[in-house]
Amino acid sequence: MMSEVGDCAETLKLFRRCSLEQVRDYDVELSSKIDKTKRKFREELRTHYRDILKVTEDVDRLHGELKCGDALFMELCFKDDLFRLTKLPEFQSHGTLKAGSSVSFNETQSQPVLAVSQWVLAVSDMISRFATSYSSSKLFDSVMQGFESLKSVQDRLESYREVISNKCDALLRFACSPDASFNVSQRIQVYNLAVLGSDTHLPWDTDLVAKLEQQTFDFILENHLDDTLGSNDELICSFVAAEQFKHKLSSKLKADITAQLQRLDEILDAKQEDLIPPDLPTLSAADIQELVQECQYYSMGLVTNQQVEWYKTIVHLIDLIEKLERYSDESSGNELRNELIKKLQKGTTATHPDEEPASTDDLVSKIMDDFNRENLNRTIESTIQSLTA
Repeated sequence: MMSEVGDCAETLKLFRRCSLEQVRDYDVELSSKIDKTKRKFREELRTHYRDILKVTEDVDRLHGELKCGDALFMELCFKDDLFRLTKLPEFQSHGTLKAGSSVSFNETQSQPVLAVSQWVLAVSDMISRFATSYSSSKLFDSVMQGFESLKSVQDRLESYREVISNKCDALLRFACSPDASFNVSQRIQVYNLAVLGSDTHLPWDTDLVAKLEQQTFDFILENHLDDTLGSNDELICSFVAAEQFKHKLSSKLKADITAQLQRLDEILDAKQEDLIPPDLPTLSAADIQELVQECQYYSMGLVTNQQVEWYKTIVHLIDLIEKLERYSDESSGNELRNELIKKLQKGTTATHPDEEPASTDDLVSKIMDDFNRENLNRTIESTIQSLTA
């Protein structure tokens, strides 16, 4: 009931905020997305149908075995006339202990053994099962808890140094392998342990640590940068605020901006070709979004593939420059922003009023060219204003 009320509220907001045409467009776009999602679901279901059946059979078999085991325990507990558990003699110890005697238990010696054993088992369990387990996060958390246990007895681990060293190497090799499908937070936790950790009781291999460090930054900067920068997680925010990350981010963004600026020059130097298709695309629900995007490009004066590519490059450049200014190097970002503005100013084009059209077709063509050129100039001027705001 609450869900229906929430849906009605969202619908009312949509009608109050948008016109009827916008609501219709939204409805068409939403229907298209639903159809695509349904098709994708059916394809995934067909692809993994045998796997789903196998898992279902395994769960059913496991459930049957658990019921059988439970029934056997019930018989053992309640059929005393058959098993006669109450008639069994009391257990008699064969040791030398007497009543009232006590065993001296050295807790100080046992703690390191227990901590190392539990940590080794947790690391081995994660390495062997992480890629296929449905509870991989629990396996990872067990390893992190094991590290905390080692830290509590770090002054008594000298005799276990070889075991710890071998398992640390195994953990790093796994973390650098494709089987370690860690998320951003998990990779940062391993990075903090191996790279930033100042605990001398963990004998990390320097070559493996260097490899882990490089892979961690590559993983975040290449594939998960936006999610990392936009995260509110305390661990990730602390990682983003570190000077080492800022340095890596600055180098990466500067390299990307330089490449995009070069790409912008290559696009402008390329031969102009009118690539507007001779026939308008057929309107259908499947490609309505693409058609709307093309119409928007035309309204901005972007009437060739070259101009569209040029505009997309500029949008990407602005995003990179804003990240550089916000997260790492504001002064360099400002310099690159001014360089982009200069390139945009050179991109404006002038009309040619002195040219006399030779025919009616030439006149229509000239009118359209001037119209598109004016729209393009407005787009450039609007972009420059946003950069200088």
